Amino acid sequence: EKPIEKPTEGPIEAPTGEPTEEPTEEPIDKISRCPADMVTLLVQAVVLALFHDFFGIGTGNFHDTTVVSIVSTLIYVILILWGLHVGNTASLNALKFPEKLAKYTGRIFIIYYFVCFLHAIVLGPFFLVHGLRKWYWTSFVAMLFGSMPIEPFLYNAESFGRPHEIFVQLRNIFELFFSLYLYMVLGDDDESFRMLSIYHFWIFGYRILYMGPRQLMKSLQMPSNQMVGVLLVLYLVVFLVVRENLVLFAGTPPSTSNPVDDVAEESLLMHTGRIVYCLSWYMIFYVLYKIYSKEVAAADGLVKDKKDGYGSIV
Repeated sequence: EKPIEKPTEGPIEAPTGEPTEEPTEEPIDKISRCPADMVTLLVQAVVLALFHDFFGIGTGNFHDTTVVSIVSTLIYVILILWGLHVGNTASLNALKFPEKLAKYTGRIFIIYYFVCFLHAIVLGPFFLVHGLRKWYWTSFVAMLFGSMPIEPFLYNAESFGRPHEIFVQLRNIFELFFSLYLYMVLGDDDESFRMLSIYHFWIFGYRILYMGPRQLMKSLQMPSNQMVGVLLVLYLVVFLVVRENLVLFAGTPPSTSNPVDDVAEESLLMHTGRIVYCLSWYMIFYVLYKIYSKEVAAADGLVKDKKDGYGSIV
């Protein structure tokens, strides 16, 4: 009898005799080199620059420029753009590789990233410069609604390690109580808005600008505890730079030359608008997370057809 030959290791040969490469999976968080990433970032930068210039956001301190403030502002802006690039890439990858994430996990992340971007870069600065304090906190609450369903993914120790998970948890607890404190004690005077501006460009600026350095440290396979040390130093440095007015567009007093400033925040229309805005974001994330829970349950075999005697667990 002819002996059975053992399969040889190496690439599998196609019928034509040419070797074929085994398919490889690209990680979902890998920085894509697709030109769409850079195009998206460029469009964002141009639109943001035009938006901020039109409404006078960040133009009040340009006459007090120094070499240090110019360099600090440039570094701050570069880190913000880097963070936006990482967020854009993760969102595009969630659309490009839907099979590597639960369908609604990718949607939750994309919408969460959008509402954070909206508060940190667009609406937050707009409401600050025009003295719309209640609308500012409305935007904050809407972002908070988005943070709740995304919490399990932010605390994933498998991505950045257990020390990073603890750091994120403690930072979020501190920022939540600090935000509640500022909401209760700050008023509508210029000094209150100055403090609120420092808070915004520190807390929410950091949430975007740290994404680039964190991704770089992950790609360099830096230990989690060292990564946390670098991120903590960055957290404190951003606070000091913003507090010392070294970021030119942070700490700008409210504008008095735009019709937006004449809007009465106490009117019935404004109250209704704030409620509808927050409720809309809450319902978006509520529906997405409910569908996501069903998706996970179905994948685990916990949801069966009613004819089999099982109903939906959600």
